[in-house]
Amino acid sequence: MNELFEKILVPLDGSHSCLRAREIAAAIARKFRSKITIIHVISYDFMHPELKAHHQLPELVLQELDKTYQKAGSKIIRAGEEFFREEDVEVESFLVRAEDPAEKILQKAKESKYDLLVMGNISDTQTERFSLGSVA
Repeated sequence: MNELFEKILVPLDGSHSCLRAREIAAAIARKFRSKITIIHVISYDFMHPELKAHHQLPELVLQELDKTYQKAGSKIIRAGEEFFREEDVEVESFLVRAEDPAEKILQKAKESKYDLLVMGNISDTQTERFSLGSVA
């Protein structure tokens, strides 16, 4: 087995650029017989410490927002798993929470020693196509 890209980490957020990134990751995984790990980071912009200090949301609102974000994240993970299975690529997945998605993705990449990280940028418009998003 060619071990050049044995383990590939693919962060997904449901954006168009992430859909393209997973296609690229699948092509690489098929060629090198790699194992794909997908990760979706549930992040609450309004929970950032600086914003929290200025805005207090009622607990019931926070609970409902959490349910909504959890549902959306689960849907993104399921879609990613289905895609890679259809592409005949071994896949595992993680749905996690963090204030900073970029930091959590980097932490996962370091902990599990991935050989490659394939991710889209946050921009979906034609003019922003070649700029990097905040997480990327």
